[in-house]
Amino acid sequence: MKYLIIGAAVAVVLVLISAAKKPKNKKRSVPPKRPPESPAPAPAPPAPPKQEEAAEEPEISIPEAVEGKKLAYHYDDVSIIPAIGAAGIVQATVPLTFSEHQGTAYVLQRDRLIGNLKENRIAGMVRDWKKNGDPVLSYISRFSADNTSAEIAIFFYRDQARWVLERFAGDKQYKLTGKPDEFAGGYQPGDACSIEADPDKEDKYQVIHEGTRIGYLPAAALTYAEDQGISPEDLKVYIADVEYDDERERDIIHVYLSV
Repeated sequence: MKYLIIGAAVAVVLVLISAAKKPKNKKRSVPPKRPPESPAPAPAPPAPPKQEEAAEEPEISIPEAVEGKKLAYHYDDVSIIPAIGAAGIVQATVPLTFSEHQGTAYVLQRDRLIGNLKENRIAGMVRDWKKNGDPVLSYISRFSADNTSAEIAIFFYRDQARWVLERFAGDKQYKLTGKPDEFAGGYQPGDACSIEADPDKEDKYQVIHEGTRIGYLPAAALTYAEDQGISPEDLKVYIADVEYDDERERDIIHVYLSV
């Protein structure tokens, strides 16, 4: 602060002396003011990285029937145990086959081993289907690049009418009441159906085949469901027989029921 005060006093004296020497009425030139500089524009944000389009998964057409036998069951994500090095040879669109050896169901593709099924219900179904000579289709669902995990899809086909007759041989048949919906058709022995409560009729349960009603459960069927301790809608139902009634000009349908 000391030096600042001294400097200020000396400056005052110099200013006074300088002012005395200057001619009167002489204006000091003032440099023109520079316009304020406009701020520089903000840099544009970097463009987002271009995303690579995901490779489309191949589409595989699965038939509703093979060798005249209808699709009965299918499972999309069945885990298998990959074989060593299989990840480098598998192809998504090439069908798989199965081979049984010493109690193990092996999975093959073009006769090359790619893995084996885990011992569970699905492996048992594959054995049963092969034993009965019924078709089985299978394809790769997912195969990890590091060869540590894999899943396959399996489609089981069978002669549904034959299976139903063998499965329910000697069982009681239930005659449906009412008549099939005018749009119903294509039903035949062995076909599986579903049961739904009729929203417009109390205590009436309609049997549905491929989205259309083919009749109603009779009172005896409701008693059967009650004896089993389940709702009629939880019953499994299969068409046992279809006869055409000439007098009524409509089909008479009998079904098998199970829990």
